Amino acid sequence: MDDQEAYVAALCQEIDERKDYFENKQLGTVYFGGGTPSLLSSQQLELIFKTIKKNFIIAPDAEITLEANPDDISVVFLQDLQTLGFNRLSIGIQSFDDDDLRVINRRHNAQQAFNAVKLAQAQGFDNISIDLIFALPNQTLEKWKKNLDIAFSLNIQHISSYNLIYEEGTVFYQKLQQGIFKETDDETSLEMYKMLIQEAEKNGFLHYETSNFALKGLHSIHNSNYWSGAPYLGIGAGAHSFNGKSRRWNISDNTAYIKGIEEGQALFELENIDQYTAYNEFVMTGLRTMWGCDLTKLEKRFGKDLLQYCMQCALSFLSNHQLLIEDNILTINKDSLFISDQIMSELMWIE
Repeated sequence: MDDQEAYVAALCQEIDERKDYFENKQLGTVYFGGGTPSLLSSQQLELIFKTIKKNFIIAPDAEITLEANPDDISVVFLQDLQTLGFNRLSIGIQSFDDDDLRVINRRHNAQQAFNAVKLAQAQGFDNISIDLIFALPNQTLEKWKKNLDIAFSLNIQHISSYNLIYEEGTVFYQKLQQGIFKETDDETSLEMYKMLIQEAEKNGFLHYETSNFALKGLHSIHNSNYWSGAPYLGIGAGAHSFNGKSRRWNISDNTAYIKGIEEGQALFELENIDQYTAYNEFVMTGLRTMWGCDLTKLEKRFGKDLLQYCMQCALSFLSNHQLLIEDNILTINKDSLFISDQIMSELMWIE
């Protein structure tokens, strides 16, 4: 058995073992992401699906997404996905510029990225999301604008776009320390984010979450469940799960994950969610979205004291209109999205 087969076997075994993780057996969304699920064969994907269906009920109208690299997409592969029931694709394009793609060491080129979307559309996929990264090394505002022009010309339904962050321990961070990469200055990063918002709005996309944009009715239901605090089950190395009371995450090392499952000793960490952690998450995830933070729900779930604490912290932001309240929903003013992290941090409970 090769590594890929062993990993799929471990996934299926974990699904079997965790069928009772939460009470609701009906799944409204299924998401194949993390790593590179598009490298799996149709037979392996089918085996995972069979195992899911054996243990859970997939709702008839479920959103079923697969993350894919552009260079893994072919007509045969797309046909296999449709046979299995996938109705949404998330394509990891990152950039439509060959220089950018070389810098971040992607396997595909810009033409392959463009062709992958067109191929999926020709095959009948009408719910396609793409990922784009901005503030890449040597990326100018002009290059970013060209990226956005190409993206919106493709008639896709969803864009997830992130500012490149140099996290300690990553290859990007090492290259930054070595002087190979130069970090984009804050002013240029901000201009790129503003440009993204403007172009999305111009093309009829709703800015429904800090980093996510979609045509009306085509936001990611799966990701929106995270932000609304719904329970979810994550299977595989590094996968996170949440049942409303605790959060669990599997070891991220593939080999250790497989070995643990095979030996009946799954390796994971567990965090019980106390009231204050739950409050912080409720406020933060709510304010990241266009639906905002429902203050009626906040009081019902956490009590008057935490509602009063939230409002006290929000006072200065409300007075200068960086935060808004309408129908007892707290939202961040569109003009202040660029400092949303700062605003949210001020509303957090710190012991």
